[in-house]
Amino acid sequence: MNNLIDVSICIPTYNQTKYLIKTLDSILNQTYRSFEIIVSDDSSTDDVKDLIISYSNNNPSIPIKYIKNNPSLGSPENWNNAILLAKGDWIKIMHHDDWFCDNKALEIMIDVAIKNPNSLVFAGIKGEIVKENRNYVNLPTQSHVSVLRNDPFSLIWANVIGPPSSIMFPRIEVEFDKALIWLVDIEFYLQLLINHKMKLVYIEQVLFENCHDEHNITNECFQNKKLELKEFNYIFKKFFPKPSLIQLIWFFRLLKKQISTYSRISYVELITYYFKKI
Repeated sequence: MNNLIDVSICIPTYNQTKYLIKTLDSILNQTYRSFEIIVSDDSSTDDVKDLIISYSNNNPSIPIKYIKNNPSLGSPENWNNAILLAKGDWIKIMHHDDWFCDNKALEIMIDVAIKNPNSLVFAGIKGEIVKENRNYVNLPTQSHVSVLRNDPFSLIWANVIGPPSSIMFPRIEVEFDKALIWLVDIEFYLQLLINHKMKLVYIEQVLFENCHDEHNITNECFQNKKLELKEFNYIFKKFFPKPSLIQLIWFFRLLKKQISTYSRISYVELITYYFKKI
């Protein structure tokens, strides 16, 4: 283990250890070793704490920092707490149901990251959605990534990057917006790409895996029309505080197209929600 810490692996947890065991095992099996592990725990039980103590005792050479949040912080403040405690040059978020599916994943990512200092680095991810009994793979084409590079706001309509477990970014002062639930990761990527002017670097390889089960917030938010309207509008107003008429028309057309794929919606409804106070 090097004295220097290149990567802080930040793990926000909440009331489950089934997949967290896979997360920790996949980290300890990485070929790249200059990292620390930070666990920010919102759990109502001591199950996660006991598991971390066991891993720490069995792996004394690996820096594992455990924080029990009392009271619990909730998402995404729990994520922010883990990032805040990071000491590494690069941040790697791994939620409690994410894991590396390649033992060289961290080595591959840090090699690319070091060559691209001010960058948002991301790779492909695969997973299982238990509630829908199906698997998925997010491995965008280079043409999709090219569109995103030219227009970061296209993330609103197509999350090419995927979940936060797909990314690595330099340690800077940045937070997930606690006003958001469903689009919190999208807004975070926009901060990095637009506000912090990071270069988008894509590794066209599946390096991560996850499982959406009953603990995953995605299940609670998926295709929730009111929530999506609220959060799309919030993000649009945040990044376009004084939109032109052309920008508004563009926004309403794309938003209608997005939501109409699963729910009936009129332009009157879109405009009404836009002018509501968030």
